[in-house]
Amino acid sequence: MTYKKIYFQNLQKAAKLEKQLKKHNVETLLLGGTRLANMDKAEARKKIQMIDRISLSVFGKSDFFDLMPTRGQSITLVGTEDIT
Repeated sequence: MTYKKIYFQNLQKAAKLEKQLKKHNVETLLLGGTRLANMDKAEARKKIQMIDRISLSVFGKSDFFDLMPTRGQSITLVGTEDIT
């Protein structure tokens, strides 16, 4: 679950960086002290999905980290079919 949390945090950082890049150029962000991280979002999502599948099959449960902002719509997960 620690790796899942790390991948989740990296996905959030990537989304935040994308928003900042829409408003400012790279040089401005670098001068402001922002670190530019390069990550493959699809690969991170795939690894999170693999961790979920393994955790569900071995332990029968998985930790859930909400990817949506608090003002967004919520979703309900019923079974393993909902996370694949």
